[in-house]
Amino acid sequence: MAKKHSDYMRDNAGKFSLQGEMITHYGFDGRAKFALEKYRVDNLGENVVASRSPETGSAEQIFQGWMKSADHKHNMESDWALTGISASYGPNGEIFVTQLFGTKPLMTQTVGAPTTW
Repeated sequence: MAKKHSDYMRDNAGKFSLQGEMITHYGFDGRAKFALEKYRVDNLGENVVASRSPETGSAEQIFQGWMKSADHKHNMESDWALTGISASYGPNGEIFVTQLFGTKPLMTQTVGAPTTW
């Protein structure tokens, strides 16, 4: 899911607003619904970032940028059971990163069948 969204941001960079933003949480509700239906994850968090060049988009710089943002830091420090992170690279060296955070998969009980998730 993180890879698909990073690719989406790369493929649609500059199309998100009149200001030509490179990043977006567009479609997050759909990703959250998919995570619930496919993986039984009932709570999903997301951090995204884009950098116009490799010089400003190292893993350390991205991490430090997220840690300076209260909302991103909250996601990174919360008690999640799952995470996935992905980066996609644009033709001019742009970097698009998505990190998803999820709760432990829900356990479901079906009458006449063993407990599954």
